Amino acid sequence: MKLKNYNLLAATLLGLLILVPSRCVQADADPYSSWLAGEIRAQDDEGFEDDDQFEDDDRFEDDEEFDDDERPDEDDDEEEFEDDEDRPKKKKKNKKNKKKKKRCRKQKRRCVRLCDENAETEAEFRQCRQDCKQSMRQCKQGLNSPGDSDDNDSGDNNSGGGGDFTGPTNPGTDLIVHEPQLTNSPYPAGLFVGRFILYFKDDLTRPVMYVYYSSGVTVAKALHAMGVGAQYLDPDEDGYGNDPATVEMMRRNNASLVMHTDRNLDNTLNPPDGVGTQPLYEDETELVNGQNGRFDYAIEEVYHLLTDYGFGPAHPTVWGVGLSSQAGQLVQKLRNQGHYRPEANEPNLDNETIYTEGLYWAFTSKIGAQNFSGRPAEIQAEWKLPTPAGFAAAAPELNALFDNPAYGFIKVVPDGVYNPPSE
Repeated sequence: MKLKNYNLLAATLLGLLILVPSRCVQADADPYSSWLAGEIRAQDDEGFEDDDQFEDDDRFEDDEEFDDDERPDEDDDEEEFEDDEDRPKKKKKNKKNKKKKKRCRKQKRRCVRLCDENAETEAEFRQCRQDCKQSMRQCKQGLNSPGDSDDNDSGDNNSGGGGDFTGPTNPGTDLIVHEPQLTNSPYPAGLFVGRFILYFKDDLTRPVMYVYYSSGVTVAKALHAMGVGAQYLDPDEDGYGNDPATVEMMRRNNASLVMHTDRNLDNTLNPPDGVGTQPLYEDETELVNGQNGRFDYAIEEVYHLLTDYGFGPAHPTVWGVGLSSQAGQLVQKLRNQGHYRPEANEPNLDNETIYTEGLYWAFTSKIGAQNFSGRPAEIQAEWKLPTPAGFAAAAPELNALFDNPAYGFIKVVPDGVYNPPSE
């Protein structure tokens, strides 16, 4: 009787060994190999209905595969737990990681699509694809960011690494959320009375950027500054950042613009670790750039915030802060040619400041922000290329770098009026 049962069991196991591998191979091959052939459809991702444009594109044939990025993690929930009390916490973390891995894959598909739509040459396309790969790697690195540690028992709260000050986890359909009565903040109590928080549709639980404002700052100016930041990151205003790597870096750094009336704020702010901070003063913020001959410094200070805590660290070889990056060398070239004289107003600047100021002058001139009545004369001691045409002629390499579709930079002057589609 026992022998008969053992024979039956052996036959059953043998059948499973024959059937299971073939099913696994079929399931394993489909998700990522077919993507390279253009057959994956992001059915749950807005804006990918026409992905069949990839099907016969031979430019994908020799692209390196994301072997470990695309494979579904089917065994995430099969982890053995040493203690039963650890099971709920680890299962919860595995579930969150699965959702984030799916988000990373969606971001990569979107990035590749932007490359295909915007790259004009083969070289641009290749460079764009490489940056998509880097974005994917950085997105995956964010799976274990500080806010996702096992000891952080905050439910599905934000994982930006900032604890309970990071804001609501469910902003609904509004991508810019206003908190007019600030109850928690990483800054000294009473310094700011309210804030705006920016979210993008790829992850409505993790803020992309903050704007804190003091009692002397109008709500309209604070919202304007947030709108400038949103337009820099999402120029086509579809609710998604153009460069996922930059958006991820902004999230990790808790990028925060702080608006105040106190010119000595820099000496008293003492921003905490892990909170990237850039000040903007109320009296230098204009709701319309160039109106009455006045420059809107939200355009400058928000750009500095993105340089230091967004695209700079996201793409250190190209945009890293300092004069050794690709863009840094081109800024230094403008300096050597006499187009940029940072020492005119501030002697003894460090290389990081020389870079960030020079890059700001270059980019804002390219998009036309410096080109209004009276402005060229106002800035000529430090910057000699206030017009888009003048900049493009004097700095063709840097101009082309700004145009690289991999980084998704805005093409026009941001006006601070951010209108993503409501859903």
